Amino acid sequence: MLMVSPLTRGLFARAIFQSGSPTNLDAKTIMNLNCKDWPSLDADAVVDHYLGNVDEDDYDLVRYQVVTASGDYARVCPSVYLAESVAKKGNRVYFYYFDHIPSPTPWAPWMENYSLVSEMINVWTTFAKSGSPSLKSWPLYSKQQHRYLRFKTDGETTEIGPHLDNCNFFRPFFGF
Repeated sequence: MLMVSPLTRGLFARAIFQSGSPTNLDAKTIMNLNCKDWPSLDADAVVDHYLGNVDEDDYDLVRYQVVTASGDYARVCPSVYLAESVAKKGNRVYFYYFDHIPSPTPWAPWMENYSLVSEMINVWTTFAKSGSPSLKSWPLYSKQQHRYLRFKTDGETTEIGPHLDNCNFFRPFFGF
């Protein structure tokens, strides 16, 4: 018998991912459980959108899609919608996406991480002082031009998005 307690919230999904290779069935179960926390969502539509074209044996992609769905719903897409709304009111919006993952080993080269942190401190300080970032390459963000800056250890890149297809999928659920 499976006993569930509020104290174990999220442990079922974590156990599947940490115990080996998740299958599409495991991923669908996890996504359906997540969707119960998001009552406005159609769980079947979310599962189909993120896992519809994923091969069941591609365990890394299955895991990536489940994590991406959760991140898109909870963080990325609300940030996109907010940026669009603020820009629509005529405000300047500078959007960035930070997804750098430092090495988990303490012996990894760290100077590139230090350079990235220094660059971000410089950008934020300049923005706080002047209302404009120090990077000339940083484009304005809008609903028509979803251009944003991605900070990386080897420099910044201007990209389109982030995750526009997924955010457009979630748009009706958020009312945008």
